[in-house]
Amino acid sequence: MKKTVISLILIVIAVASALATSYAYLILNNSPEQELPSTTETSTINSPSSSSDAPGQENNSTIPSTSQSSPSLPATSSESQASSTPSSTAPTQTETQAPTPAPDSAYPEGMAAWKPYGSLVMLSPSNQTFTTNNVALTVSGGIVINVQPSLSYSIDGGPRTPITVELTNVTMAQKSISGSITLTQLANGSHVIVLYGDLGFDSRRGKITVCFEVQAA
Repeated sequence: MKKTVISLILIVIAVASALATSYAYLILNNSPEQELPSTTETSTINSPSSSSDAPGQENNSTIPSTSQSSPSLPATSSESQASSTPSSTAPTQTETQAPTPAPDSAYPEGMAAWKPYGSLVMLSPSNQTFTTNNVALTVSGGIVINVQPSLSYSIDGGPRTPITVELTNVTMAQKSISGSITLTQLANGSHVIVLYGDLGFDSRRGKITVCFEVQAA
């Protein structure tokens, strides 16, 4: 009797085990079919993430934006060239200064230094008394070379004043020298005038000194 009961129990356990195995098998076989949509949903959900990788293409679009900013570099260099152009090409203006006249000691008395290339005399004033406060200074001479002599005068130790020199052709090889100026408002009394002559060639210089007096009414 006990053996029969035990046999029945074992049969029930075996049947239950078989049913459980069958049920588990059905579950395992059916679960992939039910999870396929979830897999599809997952791929669908992930597809935006893959599409989110598309901003990589937007990043590629941002690369041209970087290349668009790069043209500013040539603009900057051109601006630097434009800014440098006015300071490098700006011309420096040099003032032309008149040559410094030779000192008085460089002019020996008399016009012997002009010979044999030229001569110079002071016609007026001469060593005499003038009855006017305005006295004419007149010079004359000549040269036989193609130079431009320069003349100046000083009265009573004052600064030198240039005299306009007029050259006139006498012959093809000779030119005459003339120049005149009026000494105005001379005070009564004794005066000293010095005529300076520079031949403009080989440092040939000389001076003529004349003393005169003014006694105006």
